[in-house]
Amino acid sequence: MAYPTTSKEWIKYLTINHYYTFFEIENRKKLIEESGCDYIEVTAKIKQYRLKNRENLFGFGEKHFYFVETFRLKESMDKIKAFWKSFEYNFQDDFSFKLLRETLIEEGYYSSTMEGANTTVKRARTLAYGKSQPQNKSEFMVLNNFRALLALKDKTELLTHNLIWQTHKATVEDSLDDGYTVGSYRTEPNEIINANGKVIFSPIANIDTMNQMLDELIHFLQDDEFAKPIENIYKAIAFHFLFAYIHPFDDGNGRTVRILFSYLLKIYGYDMFYYISLSEIIYTKKGKDYYKAFIDVERSDVGQDKNFDMTYFFYYMSDVMLQGLEVLKHRINTYLREDIIKRRAENQRLDLTPRQNQIIEILSDKNKSFLLTKAELAKKCGVSQQTIQKDLTLMGDFDLIDKLKALKGNKYYYRLKVGIP
Repeated sequence: MAYPTTSKEWIKYLTINHYYTFFEIENRKKLIEESGCDYIEVTAKIKQYRLKNRENLFGFGEKHFYFVETFRLKESMDKIKAFWKSFEYNFQDDFSFKLLRETLIEEGYYSSTMEGANTTVKRARTLAYGKSQPQNKSEFMVLNNFRALLALKDKTELLTHNLIWQTHKATVEDSLDDGYTVGSYRTEPNEIINANGKVIFSPIANIDTMNQMLDELIHFLQDDEFAKPIENIYKAIAFHFLFAYIHPFDDGNGRTVRILFSYLLKIYGYDMFYYISLSEIIYTKKGKDYYKAFIDVERSDVGQDKNFDMTYFFYYMSDVMLQGLEVLKHRINTYLREDIIKRRAENQRLDLTPRQNQIIEILSDKNKSFLLTKAELAKKCGVSQQTIQKDLTLMGDFDLIDKLKALKGNKYYYRLKVGIP
């Protein structure tokens, strides 16, 4: 890997391309000095940049939470916002309830698995479709998560304490140990303990302070014409962190906040995230980094001045969200490929023949192969290869079909060009 060679490149690498903690930057001290740069000068300029560009987001008492909107972070947010207007997402109305249900099943499974549930996606699907009843706490976790998301599907109200309580109750019912409160905030301190019995996080112990902070968090989500405007997508990500930081329930905080995060994104206009299991992205690709992002923010108060840098969490979640959109794009292209291609032909005012429509239908069948040779297509259409080649050439000229050469041998395969041409 090629590392930066100038102070400016190091600053960009450490705080724009990535957003490293100062502990992680210190671990790169030798690399910085070996490149001929002054480590003290680099770190001083990074601190100066971050201090100059910080945006205060949320404050309570002595605690202040801020983020730095770097070029890369803004670019990520712009990509997320642009997807809503993208070619692929223009087909969201074609999504059936079945596809939405499948996504919510996956979200329920992965979010619960992150919290210790032990089951399978297949079993989660059986429970969600009502073909079986939950047999243990793990299965209640998965089914409850699915039902809680489904219950919020058509709601449009901003978060209230009552809605949060309802969501928590729906999420954790029959899945907690005796003595835990369900559907109401905790009334005494608690601690987060890892598998080795070590305390890794102590949420706010004073219950009055906790409740006041929750009131402020609810208010933070509302538009305030007397305050500096904050983009809703930033509000949603900040809420995700702050709710988990406050940790208002005895148990089930993680599952509840991930449901509320998806709900907030939906009511803020980013409804495409209801068709994505962000918990699947977190669990399968970036699980350890999820908890690290929380810890990085909590430990960012290096000067003991009660200022917490949420940029670490913003970088992490924006990456998860972008990966989720790639999954959704593939999902749309898989399930709606026939509609996408026919709509593209229509937009180009291309009148397709019955056989060309047949080719599209054949290559859209998700129960079979999306890749076929010219000979296979000719056989399915009942015509010669010479005839089918004319159709394939024309459809390729109008960006409806791709021609791919096999990695081995001289075979060529054809598939629909479902991506943006």
